[in-house]
Amino acid sequence: RATSFSLMGAGFHGAKGLNPLITREMMHLYVVPRMIYGLEAQVLNRQQIDKLEDFFRSTIRQLQSLPQHVAKEAIYFLMGILPLEAILHMRTLKLFQKIASDEESLLYQVALRQYAVKEKSSHSWFVYVGDLCSFYDLPLPHQILQEQPSDETWKDLVKCRVTEKWEKTMRTSASDKTTLRYMNLTDASLQNPHIIWKAALGDQRALDRAV
Repeated sequence: RATSFSLMGAGFHGAKGLNPLITREMMHLYVVPRMIYGLEAQVLNRQQIDKLEDFFRSTIRQLQSLPQHVAKEAIYFLMGILPLEAILHMRTLKLFQKIASDEESLLYQVALRQYAVKEKSSHSWFVYVGDLCSFYDLPLPHQILQEQPSDETWKDLVKCRVTEKWEKTMRTSASDKTTLRYMNLTDASLQNPHIIWKAALGDQRALDRAV
């Protein structure tokens, strides 16, 4: 929150602020890293994730000058941004790939032991990673530890699977909401901002109309 407030003087706010295309990048570069710093190495409960997600969603809603009660799917699709939970999952999966790529490290040996002795009901971080792999239809941890995919290959695969999963889920939930009946869900993306913000880039009057 403090980071968000410190950026307001540079236009990091909704009405009369910068175009959401720009504030979206500011969010990625400055706010999100502070919000989830170190959390990829922890197992958060549902209540903790919801608190983070509420602040994240509220912030990107305000950056787009959207009404308070707008459907959450519209908030994410218009901005073209993944929910914070998905971003955190991606960070967690990338951290595991870093561990799997170094057979000489202590963490690699810990991972092998955890998967050998821990039950599925365990609250172990490594078991949690296995659940994420299953949820996003990714290779299982044992396979990752053996094959040791490259950073770029794993990054692209994780981004693709996570984005596809959340886009499908949000399109399904949005299709049942009458307030979103005029929204083009077929072309809605969680990777690219809506064309309405692109069309208003660099022109304050056009941005006012877009808002």
